Amino acid sequence: MDGVYRQLTEQMYESLSKLYELKDSTAVYLCHNYPNKESELVYKTTIGEEKHENVMMSEHTEQQDFVTLRESRDHQLSKPKLLSFALEYNLIAGKPHH
Repeated sequence: MDGVYRQLTEQMYESLSKLYELKDSTAVYLCHNYPNKESELVYKTTIGEEKHENVMMSEHTEQQDFVTLRESRDHQLSKPKLLSFALEYNLIAGKPHH
């Protein structure tokens, strides 16, 4: 794993850990949910649900375990279909081209 990827993954862990300090009843609106054909679209959850059901990080997951799991999972993923579009749109901060 390269240093930048590890650093970003560690930052992700720290961010999620901070979220897990919120009340279990805190609502969370998801921005990434790619259900398979058998799953339904989920756009809202709670901190408590994520602590118990998130396959990448439960409330007991240690940082090194999270980093290792992310690395093994992420290296198996293909490039998202809309990645190029999303990057371009983010780089222009959502402003239309003139």
